[in-house]
Amino acid sequence: MENAKEEFLNVTKNEIVICANIRRGGDVYTLPKGYNDEDLILFLNNLDFEYDNGYGSQELYGMILLKKGWIDRYEYDGSEYWYYHIRPSVKYVMESV
Repeated sequence: MENAKEEFLNVTKNEIVICANIRRGGDVYTLPKGYNDEDLILFLNNLDFEYDNGYGSQELYGMILLKKGWIDRYEYDGSEYWYYHIRPSVKYVMESV
């Protein structure tokens, strides 16, 4: 079992979070762009639940936008996890064409 709030805090530790959108079943938990302390507390309190991130069907979906990139949710072979993407530099993008 995993706590969604603790997992969010661990995966975003030392990062600047711009906004986030996480879904579990019909429930959607949103941390809006330009959020304040009250928005963050409400978002984290709503994420304070246990779920099974082991083998079986995926329970959490979503994306977290960071200053340096983004994190999105994946499921592989019945196990769920967050995947971190670093925003590429303009130089990298221009040289890769």
